[in-house]
Parts: sequence; structure tokens; C-alpha cells
Amino acid sequence: MNSINVTRFIKLQKVILKTYEKAAEAAARRSGISVDEAEALIYLYEKPEHKGKLNDIRLSEV
Repeated sequence: MNSINVTRFIKLQKVILKTYEKAAEAAARRSGISVDEAEALIYLYEKPEHKGKLNDIRLSEV
């Protein structure tokens, strides 16, 4: 993977993670659970093999 593709992937990852945060906040408001609980539920429904690949790249490097 060249550096341009890695940069694009990291930017996409940030967008995806921000979307999860917003979804968790909305779910928490609607259901009366905490944001942490909503994030945990979202994580449980994700495919673990994809989640592991995303976590291999540090967001702080960009």
C-alpha cells in the first residue's frame, strides 16, 4: 500500500469512528443508556475481523 492510500484510509477511518460516536450518542439519548453502553453495543454488532484491522493504525499519526 503506498502512502497516498494509507493517508486516505486513515482519513476514512476517522470519519467512520466519528460516525460511530454520533450514533452512540443518539442511541444513548433515545434509549436512556449511557454513551459508553451504546458504544459497547455498537462494538458487539461490528465484525471483529474488521475492527482489529482498523485498530492497528494509530489515529494520532496523521
